[in-house]
Amino acid sequence: MKTKSSNPRHGGENGSTILLALVVLGIGTMGVLAWAALISARAVDADATQQALERRLRYENSRAMGEAYAAYHLAADGTRDAVGTELTGSWGKLTLSQWTGSPLSTTSSTTGTNHVSPVSLSSHITELDCLLNDGLSDHSVKYTLRSESPMLSGDLLVVGQGGNDVSISAPLEVHGRAVIFPGSSPNTYAGVKAERYYLPLGGSVAIPNLAGQGNLPDNLPRVPLTAGIISGTDPDYSGERSVIENAAFAHTYLDKVRASSYVEVDGTVPYGTVGDPVVSDGLGVVTVDLGSASLTHVIVSGGARLVLQGQSDAAASATAEGLAPVVVVVRDTALLSGGVALAGTHQGRGLILAVRQGGAGIPIAFAGAGATHWRMLLELENAPVAFNLGATGGVELMGGISTDAGISSAGSGSISLVQESSADMRDYLANFASRIGWVDRRPLVYVNPAPLANAEIGGWEGSGYAPVSDEAKAAEAATLNGAVNPAP
Repeated sequence: MKTKSSNPRHGGENGSTILLALVVLGIGTMGVLAWAALISARAVDADATQQALERRLRYENSRAMGEAYAAYHLAADGTRDAVGTELTGSWGKLTLSQWTGSPLSTTSSTTGTNHVSPVSLSSHITELDCLLNDGLSDHSVKYTLRSESPMLSGDLLVVGQGGNDVSISAPLEVHGRAVIFPGSSPNTYAGVKAERYYLPLGGSVAIPNLAGQGNLPDNLPRVPLTAGIISGTDPDYSGERSVIENAAFAHTYLDKVRASSYVEVDGTVPYGTVGDPVVSDGLGVVTVDLGSASLTHVIVSGGARLVLQGQSDAAASATAEGLAPVVVVVRDTALLSGGVALAGTHQGRGLILAVRQGGAGIPIAFAGAGATHWRMLLELENAPVAFNLGATGGVELMGGISTDAGISSAGSGSISLVQESSADMRDYLANFASRIGWVDRRPLVYVNPAPLANAEIGGWEGSGYAPVSDEAKAAEAATLNGAVNPAP
């Protein structure tokens, strides 16, 4: 007898199991395929990222090569050969065409403004075009090799690295910025107050503001600065300066004065007679009359004492302001054991006094009685000075001080450093004043073209002050704007 199954759904359950297995298998297959696609896409992305990183690394290496090249040639002059150099393994490549320039002496300026520049918002520039390679293509980049006279651009106290410890105890009130290279120990700056200050090499120096309150330095950003070559052929970035007399550097005060109209005197040899603009008594004393219309630049190569005769009142000072500015250079062959006498309560003529000594201190005495106003840029090398304020009650020095040694003082009152107020005077003195240079690491931000404030000015001819006309300035500005400031 045949018996039928009591479970009529048995066959249906087998089919459902098979269907469920097929669904699971399909989902698993899609998951595996999706996972494989994801891994493949991740691999492609990782490869693209690696290529992009390699290109970025090559480009940054190329950019570093460009900055190093620009910094190395910042103090050079003349024509430089074309350059094509590549790192091992093609990890960076720099290409430059032959170019000509003298970055630390150029008078070319720009209306471009770099709002993060550590020295000044506008300055003299030499532009350097080069190609930076990223491994795939070349990119055209423009470096700007900038330079400016610190004292003429508002850095009214510049303290460089020197062979001796720096101690500034003289009461200096800097109505601008102080730039200090040496650190705080063993150097001291107890006498300095400044509206702003900048530490190019960093450090813990703290300079109060003019009210004696705490002040933060202008230390972001901080880029390497150079005043030129100390020895050899490479620019120095340690904060040292050798800008008065230096056979290794072509832009010293001695070089610039000797390329102009000047007289060179030795205080141990008689020169001139009473009433002449420069007189040596033959006994070691050299006297320079800053009110003389026939005075040229002066080099003092021997002697023990220098007398600079200023003016007795504001009216005479205003007259002297219209005379041709002069540079007085004291070489280290003239050791001023008798010091420098600044005679007169006023001095309105454009003046740079550059003194290089052998390390012994020299006194600088203000010989006038009453409030004293002197227009002078004072450049000191290896020359610690002791100011004697005498009966002045305080001195206003329009120009600034650059030194690598200590400054002390005697007498009542303080020395107020203020910036040169005449744009024409700044333009003229910029042809002689020492510079510091740096390589801009940021692109220029161009503004509307305007006549240049720092275009080369020739304006003092003969014995009179004859500023270049506005028309001539505008014409030169238009020429420079077209050459230096092409449209971005």
